[in-house]
Amino acid sequence: MRILYKNLYLNRNYEDLLGQDEDFEDPNTSSKKFSQIIQNIANKQNQIAIFQTLVNKYNDEAHYYGHLGRFLYETAITAKEFEDAETEILNALDFGEKDYNLWHLKGMCNRRKIEYLIREYEYLSENNEVEDIIKELSNIAQEAFAKSREYNEHNLHSHTSEIQMLNKVINFGKQISTYQSSQDFLLDKNNSWYENKVSDIFNLLDEAQYVIDLSRDVEQSRVISKSTSMIEASEGTFFSVLGNFTKAINKFKRLSELGDRQSRPFYGKMYVYSTLASKVGNDPRKLKEGWKKLSDFEFQTLKTTLERSIREQPENPHSYKLLIQAMRHSNVYFGFEQALGPVKTWYDNSLNFEMSHLEALYYRYVLHACKAIDEGESFGDFDVTEAKKYINECKQKSTNDKYSFEWYGNGKGIKKMVNHGELGSMKNDKGFFEKVEKLGEVQGTISNIFDRQSGKIILECGLETFFVPARGGFEKGKDEGVTKVKFYVGFRYNGLTAWEVTRINSIKPVYVESEKFEIEGFDQDIEEVESIADIIESDKEIIKIENLERPKLKGLTLINTIDISQFDKYKKKK
Repeated sequence: MRILYKNLYLNRNYEDLLGQDEDFEDPNTSSKKFSQIIQNIANKQNQIAIFQTLVNKYNDEAHYYGHLGRFLYETAITAKEFEDAETEILNALDFGEKDYNLWHLKGMCNRRKIEYLIREYEYLSENNEVEDIIKELSNIAQEAFAKSREYNEHNLHSHTSEIQMLNKVINFGKQISTYQSSQDFLLDKNNSWYENKVSDIFNLLDEAQYVIDLSRDVEQSRVISKSTSMIEASEGTFFSVLGNFTKAINKFKRLSELGDRQSRPFYGKMYVYSTLASKVGNDPRKLKEGWKKLSDFEFQTLKTTLERSIREQPENPHSYKLLIQAMRHSNVYFGFEQALGPVKTWYDNSLNFEMSHLEALYYRYVLHACKAIDEGESFGDFDVTEAKKYINECKQKSTNDKYSFEWYGNGKGIKKMVNHGELGSMKNDKGFFEKVEKLGEVQGTISNIFDRQSGKIILECGLETFFVPARGGFEKGKDEGVTKVKFYVGFRYNGLTAWEVTRINSIKPVYVESEKFEIEGFDQDIEEVESIADIIESDKEIIKIENLERPKLKGLTLINTIDISQFDKYKKKK
């Protein structure tokens, strides 16, 4: 009977959708706020009676209380109904304290109450207190959404719900103020609470995008597409609330330098974003392109601003990400060490923030691996050792070992690191990216083939990468230890992965140890020749001949005889 009741009264589209963001239903389904039978009843008191009956019958099950509370706040038209909804949700949490869906419901209940107060603001008799009430409800809701993410860090609905709530709250604060623009409103030092909420949105957008990346898998394209749409819609609303903030660039810059210490990091981020937005027509989707359009002076100023924000607020991951983004997308060259410094600081200051720490850990491993591959055999093994150490740490903490977020490219310095988003989509016929021109080929030797689907390649630098032998026709016992290959390298959270692995014909360079040598016929000194390959045209194939067998002759055949005594010079002396 319990299953029958759930299917009839609780489930929507044949599943329990408790805790989803009601503002982002899947357009490919006919999602509704309630089950079909509840909607057909169409009488609110009778609908409540059904939920109440289920609660009374199963009074020790959290989700029945949760569904009653959700129905009450989704249909509430009075403050009393919101209070009743919160009571039922608190009852649910008594039975399911660690249920992320129930914490999401608590956040949504407060969000709906905020929306109710905003709608009714003009009609409330004591509306001078409404702003403070909304601020308090926002803080309570944020705590609940954060608790939901604590129990399920991949719950994107808590990100989008919180961002949309804060968008509405910030817009409401501006509307009831005397300011005409969002920029002037946020620049007022008396509105520091709203400044903090803008910072919260930036961090939520960052975290949400990271959650999407962690969830990536070639088999999850539909789910990822929906999640990405949710975040993009939230981000678009956010920048719409901010308005054309490029008009306030100079004000943001001044306050990032001269404002109070607590607010400077916020104004620094606003200065960076407004400057980038001014280069791309205030289009938030193209902000990364803005880095290439900066003058040298503008770039150095933004870089200095981000470095100052990191010093003043080292626990906030947003400034680190912006700084790495600047290094990757600007026209300025940055070596690996210049990126490893801030990433280490990020790593050291994120120990208490699991998701942020994992991201910093991943980029420590990737940067050391890229540096080791780039240097090959010519340098020591420090970067190889560091990369292996952080790979092992990543393996223990990662939840996604199936997707390569970063790839080894053909750029210089930190631009050797290429994000998956720059490579286009996967080709169905090849199962690989469309835009391979940004990738750099790597060489190594097959070391082990465990079976058709699993093998290892040793790179020239000493790092090890996984590959699938069947895709290249490689065989156990034949190719191990001898076959040299070339391939592309992707960086998964559990280590390196080789793609498009093919055989190569090459010989190991022979090095001349003496400083100089002489060649007959030449008087001048000849500089050291590093390898045979240096004196042979690079496009000619070198064939190594080994174990050449001596041809076997058939033997001698007597044709005729000659008397040599007739020749004096052959006569023996007596």
